[in-house]
Amino acid sequence: MGSAVPGYDAHVAITDVTSANQPDGRDGRKDREPRQPGNGRGPGRPRNAAHDTAIVEAAQELLDRSGYNSLTIDSVAARAGVGRPTIYRRWPSKAALVIGALGGRALSLESLPDTGNLRDDLLAIRRLQLELLSSSEGQRVLPGLAADMSDHPELHPRFCERYVAPWREAMQQAVERAVARGEIPSGPDGRLVADVLTGPLVFRMLYAGEQVDELALEPAVDLILAGLGHNGRSE
Repeated sequence: MGSAVPGYDAHVAITDVTSANQPDGRDGRKDREPRQPGNGRGPGRPRNAAHDTAIVEAAQELLDRSGYNSLTIDSVAARAGVGRPTIYRRWPSKAALVIGALGGRALSLESLPDTGNLRDDLLAIRRLQLELLSSSEGQRVLPGLAADMSDHPELHPRFCERYVAPWREAMQQAVERAVARGEIPSGPDGRLVADVLTGPLVFRMLYAGEQVDELALEPAVDLILAGLGHNGRSE
């Protein structure tokens, strides 16, 4: 993609989501290499890693330029200099390709500071969410990709791995640190905290089309803290 989102790993993570049971390309052609029993790949040439990189980079460039809805397998193939079968042997659908192409932008928990205060920790995470949802990826890719997920339920785990699990893990860690510091009673589910804080932000920005700034992040965090019985203490 074009501009990197702070807190995200800019390195490309190439994910092969195909399996021996995946159908051939959507045009119905038998474009796969022959397979041998007990072997995930056929006896033909080894898969060319340079093609993987070219396809992912082409998809990223086209997503950045035109967004998800305008992206096609044909356009990616033409830009990468490969044939359609080469793409379908790696990613069985457009949605799968896009998830693979964006896989390198998973949240890096190492980039999140331990501020010593639950409120500041949650606000730091929400600022990263705001930056992602305000980026080209958030505005022009995620809405279309999320809509296509209903046709590709097999991709839900990978979508969640990229865009749901990291936020839940980050907030779970923040909640656990707060419990250890005595800021809140033990027992709250950090994943639920993540869902309650993330859902309204996604709804307001991607579905209601509202502009959200950093000041708008604070009321929801304060509401969550009150519900958790936060005592205001910190290190």
